Amino acid sequence: MNQTEIYGTDEIALIKKKCADSIYEFGRMFQIMRELYEGFGMYYPKECNTNYRDSWFHYRKLYVKKDKISVLNEKYGLEEHLLRDVKDAQIYFLQQLGEWLMLWCSYKKYFYYDRTDLPKYIAILNHTALEEKNWVASVWKQCGSDRKLFASTCLYQFENNIESDMLQVKLNELVCGIKNLILDLRLGGVDIYRPTDNTYYLEKCISMYNNLCLSLRETGMLYLISATELIWNECGKKNIETN
Repeated sequence: MNQTEIYGTDEIALIKKKCADSIYEFGRMFQIMRELYEGFGMYYPKECNTNYRDSWFHYRKLYVKKDKISVLNEKYGLEEHLLRDVKDAQIYFLQQLGEWLMLWCSYKKYFYYDRTDLPKYIAILNHTALEEKNWVASVWKQCGSDRKLFASTCLYQFENNIESDMLQVKLNELVCGIKNLILDLRLGGVDIYRPTDNTYYLEKCISMYNNLCLSLRETGMLYLISATELIWNECGKKNIETN
């Protein structure tokens, strides 16, 4: 193939259609991943939006390029950006989730709260409907804008009414499953036998999300996950060591 070879009208139209289908399929996968992020109060990484934007840059060039080498370069560039976008979004989601769960696996190592204010925490919890679907949201309302009080109350509730040997087993199993999936994702990009279906790892992420919800919902732990970053910022031992 040389620089002078060009695609016919029908050939270039077919390539454009395939690329447009890839962008459309990404949009569907993006929406699902975004819902997974929002389910745990995570922010979708900006870097992924950059890759999506760059894929459109390559797609627009298909309307001005005719020679085969240039067209294929734009096609492969588009596919690479979309693939990187999806993969990065999945890995970041799993990494963040895994890191949060690891904090709770060893909460005494990572968290600290002021035990001289126990009456405050107990009073808040007494006015909180702990049997509600999301008791963490109820505690947040009770605490108003006092983030430190909210974080400390959640830690008190976890330590006295949620934490157990069985929960620790569940958390460790979930962390191991997440680490294995991240490794699979990273190696999948270089494995000659990697799945050809782009939804393979998306389905794995959905399965992990559903398994986590099913495992932790009845323990009262599930809704603490989305508050982990705030609790860490307010009551992480790193804050005490640097003060």
